[in-house]
Amino acid sequence: TSRVWVTDATPPSVIFVQWDAVTTEDTIQVTLQLNEPGTIWCTIAELTSSSASGTCKDSELQDTDPRPPPPHGGGSGCYYESFIKGGSVVGATFRADVHSAYRDYDIE
Repeated sequence: TSRVWVTDATPPSVIFVQWDAVTTEDTIQVTLQLNEPGTIWCTIAELTSSSASGTCKDSELQDTDPRPPPPHGGGSGCYYESFIKGGSVVGATFRADVHSAYRDYDIE
């Protein structure tokens, strides 16, 4: 009906289907599904035990960060939402727009 809106306050559930090594040893393809339309974001994080630097470690990711991000504040670059949407590693963020529930989407 007109002028009636229902807010969707619940995020979609992510369903892991499979992963495969493709092309080279440093590339994987992950197949995911959502239980409703939405957007899948994917990026890499280093293992906590890794000596590599330049991206967030998996143990450093945060669900919330009330501070504004740099340069205007001291916010963490490891705040989950900004990290996963590509704020930290150039060329390492992948996005898939999911238009149908329970359909396989590949992210490489």
